[in-house]
Amino acid sequence: MYKSKIHIFKLSILVILISGVLISCSEDDLSIEEKLVGNWVGDVEQSGLGILALTLDFQELVLNSKSANWTTTSKDLSNCDDNIFFCDEFSCSGTFIYERNSNMTLFFSVGIVNGTCYYEGTATVKFIDDNTIDYSFTPPAPNKDDRIAGIFKRV
Repeated sequence: MYKSKIHIFKLSILVILISGVLISCSEDDLSIEEKLVGNWVGDVEQSGLGILALTLDFQELVLNSKSANWTTTSKDLSNCDDNIFFCDEFSCSGTFIYERNSNMTLFFSVGIVNGTCYYEGTATVKFIDDNTIDYSFTPPAPNKDDRIAGIFKRV
C-alpha cells in the first residue's frame, strides 16, 4: 500500500510537470511577429476611388525579406472619380517586405506590385487583440493623402 501511494504521488508530479510545460508553450508566448502569421481580411476606403476589399497573407516575418502577399479588389466604386481612376474595376496585388517592429507596431515596405497600386509606401500593423489588427498603408509624398486604413480580422 505504501508503494502504491508513492507511485500515485510520482504520477501526480509527472502530470503537473507536463501540464506546466504545455501551458508555458501556449500562444501567449508567441512573439508579435509569430502571432501575425496567417490570413487577414478587411475593407479600406481610398479617397477618390471607393471601398476596397483587402486580403493580407502573412508568412514568417524575416527582416528585410518578403513576408506577406496582399490582394485588393473593388468593393464599392460608386463614388469613384473617373478623372483620377479607371472606375469600372479595380484590383491589384503584391508583396510586403518586413522592415521592423517599433513599440509593438510592425512596419513593412512595398515589394512587388501587380496592377495599378502604389509601388512605394509603408504599411503598418498593430494588434487590437489576437484576431484583430489595425492596418494602414501610406504612400510616399506627395500622395500621403491617399493613406488607407482599416480594421482587419483573422480568417
